[in-house]
Amino acid sequence: MSEYPFFADVDPVPYVHSPDISPDGTTILFVYAGDIWRVAADGGRAHPITTGPGYDRSPRVSPDATKVAFTSNRTGNGDIYVLDLKTADLKRLTHFDGGNSFGGWSPDSEWILFASRRDGLSGGIFKVHLDGGTPIEVFSDSRETQSQPVFSPNGKRIAFVNDASPFWRRGPLPMPSSIWALGADPGSDDFECLTTYSGRNVSPVWINEDRIFYISDQGGRENVWTGGLDGSGEEAITRFENGRCLGIGASADGSWIVIDRMAEIWRHDLKSGESSRLDIEIVPDQKVVSSTHRVFTKGLDDEFHLSPDGKKVLFGVHGELFAAPSEYEETYNAVRVTDSPFREQNATWHPESVSIAYLSDRFGNNEVMEYQFSTRQENRLTDDQEAQKHCPRYSPDGKWIAFVNNNEEIRLIERETGKVSQWVTGAVFTFFATSHGFAWSPDSKWIVYAAKDENFFTNLYVQAVGESEARPLTFLSRIGCHMPLWSPDGKFIIFSTQQYRTQGQIARVDLSPVPPVFTEDDFEKLFEEESEEDEEGTDSDPEDGKETRKAKKEIEPVEIEFEGLKRRLRLLTPSEYDAAAMAISPDSKTLVLKGSLSGIPNLWRISLEEAKQNDPPKRVTDTKGKKSWVHFSEDGKKLYFLDGGAITYREFPDGKTKKLRVCAEMDVNFHVEKRHVYQEAWTLIRDHFYDSEHHGTDWNQIKERYLPLVAGIQVQADLQMILNLMVGELNSSHLGAVGSGNSVRDGYLGLRFDPGELANGQYVVDRILRDSPCQSIEDPVVQGDRLLDVDGIDLDSRSNLWESLKHKPGKKIRLGVVTGGGERREVEVRPLGGGAIANLAYRDWVYEQTEYVERISNGRLGYVHIKAMGLEDLNQF
Repeated sequence: MSEYPFFADVDPVPYVHSPDISPDGTTILFVYAGDIWRVAADGGRAHPITTGPGYDRSPRVSPDATKVAFTSNRTGNGDIYVLDLKTADLKRLTHFDGGNSFGGWSPDSEWILFASRRDGLSGGIFKVHLDGGTPIEVFSDSRETQSQPVFSPNGKRIAFVNDASPFWRRGPLPMPSSIWALGADPGSDDFECLTTYSGRNVSPVWINEDRIFYISDQGGRENVWTGGLDGSGEEAITRFENGRCLGIGASADGSWIVIDRMAEIWRHDLKSGESSRLDIEIVPDQKVVSSTHRVFTKGLDDEFHLSPDGKKVLFGVHGELFAAPSEYEETYNAVRVTDSPFREQNATWHPESVSIAYLSDRFGNNEVMEYQFSTRQENRLTDDQEAQKHCPRYSPDGKWIAFVNNNEEIRLIERETGKVSQWVTGAVFTFFATSHGFAWSPDSKWIVYAAKDENFFTNLYVQAVGESEARPLTFLSRIGCHMPLWSPDGKFIIFSTQQYRTQGQIARVDLSPVPPVFTEDDFEKLFEEESEEDEEGTDSDPEDGKETRKAKKEIEPVEIEFEGLKRRLRLLTPSEYDAAAMAISPDSKTLVLKGSLSGIPNLWRISLEEAKQNDPPKRVTDTKGKKSWVHFSEDGKKLYFLDGGAITYREFPDGKTKKLRVCAEMDVNFHVEKRHVYQEAWTLIRDHFYDSEHHGTDWNQIKERYLPLVAGIQVQADLQMILNLMVGELNSSHLGAVGSGNSVRDGYLGLRFDPGELANGQYVVDRILRDSPCQSIEDPVVQGDRLLDVDGIDLDSRSNLWESLKHKPGKKIRLGVVTGGGERREVEVRPLGGGAIANLAYRDWVYEQTEYVERISNGRLGYVHIKAMGLEDLNQF
């Protein structure tokens, strides 16, 4: 048996999808490993027709059978390309960072239909000529999304899907999709709804001028259906009882249909009514080499820990743990601590800085491991594969390791014997895969943790070692309460909460009544003689004369006076800070927090001393990078943290900031890691989906169903696709898998052009988005103006305006503009990015609704609107 049980032998299944059939029905195109392949209509050996970087999808053969159009991200965005099947020439037709989803060809093979989100809100339907040019908007509705547009055989109408849910989501949909037809001319208001069923209706394909094929889940199973343009005569033409139907293509004469059956391609004979799976032979040319060497010098955001002695750092990257000195002038080649294709995480330093404990899921579920730096030996401390574990933490005296077990109890590992025992039971924890869920008391006798009660209120609880009952520390009545920090002097606990607002605040609970502070005592202390214990310096060994570190101050027992705890909770920050507690200084006098006091989240410090509790916060950092994993050195004179994924430290409280330059190297094997990524995603849903019954699915069976597909994929994008299909089995919202991308940013002017004029190469402004770049200038562009050039480059029928706006957000450009028959004038504008234009478009939509209500009610009704559910939206409302 393999050391890693998840790596059992699995017969790989090639992940083939997105088929189309040639007009004469003799050839089938499909996608495999991000390339487009061709195979005979009855199956056999397939051959690729596109290769190279990027991922190609959604191929469609032109009606004249000479070209193939498809969507590809080979240039960073999802753009439309056309491949000439005779010459192998490849042409790019679109240039847009928001993505373009190919739909279909015009009957004369001259125009391409596609869906794109270019107005900043929902998607619309566009067309572009085979010779190029700026895409022309055919139809869009800012309230809904249109996709999968296809021309009718005579080119006079377009069928499309309205408000389609993600294709991977299976089962009844909260927002049904329908198929509509509209006139092909831009601006047409000739609409017809072609489907009557309230559910999933997608992937329309015309049979003739009067009927379409499409996929529907009527009856609870996805099948291919047909129906008339008036919604009549709807009937299923396939009778699949299991599996999925994700897309279809049809031959020009309507004799054959090819069906995407999720990693299988089926062909349906419309004359006989029979469906059969194609046997396709693929000899892959792996796009991903078996192993690549990667070097990480930044982006170390997994985790970061300073050793208790302040001399060493531990950090995580790409699921592995590395260590390095805490100070080093040159770039340091970090020492690799772990080495497996699985994820090692949630590390914790032993208080003597000689070993670390951490989690590894190489055995299926997480197990607690320990690594000794002196011997370079790794030991497994837990062996219960039925339980999932999180957050191992050494006690300050090093005698125990506490960890969360199955998100409902905390267990203890006795370091001397290795014995594992229950401690905290019956809890429902609000965290997973994080290091911020609980904290030890400095005397190693108590633990504080955040957990939910039967009302789903989250509060802090404490429990002593050796005791079986927890006691509440806070009595809050909202959901937010997390990241408890026990002060080094043991006298109070700091935590973060959203008790009163959705923005974070920091609270403090004093474990005993705080005695009054007399500032007059500060003057009297000036006349006291300094004791030997307070003198700075080092102890000397009388035998060898060498200096040794002073013995640590003896830890005083922590005492908790439970009576009156409610009255001893206080908020340290207002909601406007949106603050989170990060670290308490060793002398318990200062708290470092992360807050948005100046708009950008940065580190700040506030005093925890009673006499200074009203002092304003003082800035610690002033950079744009994400701040996380904050640690004080043992003497409190240095502060370590991650800033934008880089290890950073500075003298505290004031001093120079430096970067610790480290280099972490490893070999990454995609074909090994892909299975682990799949397992990790599956486990995450297994353990933390809100419904333990997983919406009635057999979640173990789901894992086995998709595992052969994982074994057969060759590229990262296909892994993402399979993860989406897997979570789609739950038929739940707010689920999905996304990956990193290399999108090219486009500039947005906020102009929309008359589609009829645009077809003739004339850029006549039809509408201007309010407050957009072309309106917010001294000499604004107005409706009816004609755009002549961008930065001196003329615009005509074959120019693509979007290509001229690449990489332009925030940069000054010059536009040549003419009004009526006047002379050309030049205006300078600064295009916006996609996010900014989307906000403007949304606000403009609200203005439109306000004006509409005002108009139709003759001023008797008002219109109110709240954009989303955040505090900022509430304040704006």
